[in-house]
Amino acid sequence: MSVTGAEGLRPDPFIEFTNDRHAAELLRLNLRGIANQHPTDSMGRLIREVLSGGRGIRDLQRDPEFMDLMCEGVEVYRDYMTTLSPEERADLLARAHELVADDE
Repeated sequence: MSVTGAEGLRPDPFIEFTNDRHAAELLRLNLRGIANQHPTDSMGRLIREVLSGGRGIRDLQRDPEFMDLMCEGVEVYRDYMTTLSPEERADLLARAHELVADDE
């Protein structure tokens, strides 16, 4: 999928990466949040460079510090999911499906 960015001159790299406009915006939002949590370190600088278009998204995948942080986040999510009852997990999944359906 090659969708032009807001400036209309070049493809939006986030949409090209995710193949979905909504997923691209969620990725941007999450990266902004991580960058805000790391205002002065190298990871924050790298993320800001990606967000500004100075670096590619795949540069994040090649960064060991960023990937370590992502793995930690997945573990936190997994741990959280184990605290939910089957009903709570089903409700969470249903709400996620509703959000996706609303954006389509």
